[in-house]
Amino acid sequence: MWLAEVARAPAPFSPREARLALEGRLTSNFSPEDIDARLYAHRRLTPVGLWHVDPHHPQLEAIDTSIRSIRERIRREPRVKNVTAADIASDTGMNEQRVGEALFAAGELGRRFYIQADGVIGNPVAYSRLVLPDDDSSEDEYLKYRGIDDLLERFYVQRGEALWGTVAYAEKLANEQQSTTTREAEQADAAARSVYAAIENSIEHDGRAHSGNVPQAAETIFLNDSGGTVEIAHARHLILTAIASLSQAGKIDAPPERFKDWRIAHP
Repeated sequence: MWLAEVARAPAPFSPREARLALEGRLTSNFSPEDIDARLYAHRRLTPVGLWHVDPHHPQLEAIDTSIRSIRERIRREPRVKNVTAADIASDTGMNEQRVGEALFAAGELGRRFYIQADGVIGNPVAYSRLVLPDDDSSEDEYLKYRGIDDLLERFYVQRGEALWGTVAYAEKLANEQQSTTTREAEQADAAARSVYAAIENSIEHDGRAHSGNVPQAAETIFLNDSGGTVEIAHARHLILTAIASLSQAGKIDAPPERFKDWRIAHP
């Protein structure tokens, strides 16, 4: 809920306005600071957070297009040292401001995309120029780039491993393990509701529900409703478990073949 509200709110984001918009739907002890920093930080959705709210958001497409444009420039000029937002805008036809913000967002996914960046006066979330890594770098992020989904997934996993190595994160996890049985039951129920909603939404918007669209849609619904307080990998596990349980109980028809339709049998 909170992540979706952040995504739709006008800039600059106001937590107070978001709380008013979500009044009555947030728990009394909800705090945005408790949301996984890989999804939401500094009053902004991270690229990973945006990905799970709207996988087709224009900013994610701009990040992907900008990285691919730089990669093509490197292939044409292997020793290129600098690239500007204006260069990329000229090559891709995108607005220069959008490119600058895409370059900044890419930087949030790891510093391997540049060794130095120039900001934009009046826009704290945009870069005007990147100084690229040396051409002999063994970790060339541009040449090994395979797509935005792969990049976001790798970033999420790597950051998670780093967080697990800190004492603060371990202490937080220990506190969250209280009332585990109740929380797991609530999450299982929420996952089942997300599966039902995903089947209905897929039929309404895509014309049919199947193995290719329901699991991802259910995961997104579940993460949005949780306010970003559940790990992505855990959310995926809960959704897959819910699908298997509902199917076994005869409450949904969920054939694994992509060309076969899913339906709700007994809600």
